[in-house]
Amino acid sequence: LLPAHTEAFYRYSGSLTTPGCNEIVTWTLLHHPQTVSEHQLARLRAVLDSEGHPMGDNYRPVMPLHGRRVLVTGLQPRVTITHRVVQGEKEEEMLNTLWYFNTVPGWAVVLIALGVALNVGCLVFLLTRSRSGHVRIPTEEYGG
Repeated sequence: LLPAHTEAFYRYSGSLTTPGCNEIVTWTLLHHPQTVSEHQLARLRAVLDSEGHPMGDNYRPVMPLHGRRVLVTGLQPRVTITHRVVQGEKEEEMLNTLWYFNTVPGWAVVLIALGVALNVGCLVFLLTRSRSGHVRIPTEEYGG
């Protein structure tokens, strides 16, 4: 059921959609929507829970972000995320528009910093070595 292109997606920490609503879920939403056929939807609606009841209609309305960060991956550098509130047939866009940028994983930043530091260290070593020339250290064998 996954679309051909899954590299663009949104990810955020959230909660279960069923009572208890424990905040233990990391939600991932693909940027490119995927469609399902009527047959596939009918089979999904026919799934029963452990008590034999249909699992349909187990959703809740969209909740506010409450300061949660939405990680955007695989899109152009600048992405606008707005929160829309639907009340009846009226849809309103929240006044505060949030800007998010593609992020680089922390391990990649550390790896790049170590690589740069190693290159700078080697360059400094080579430059100081070539300026001072070779130095002979007297030893007992050569009668320093």
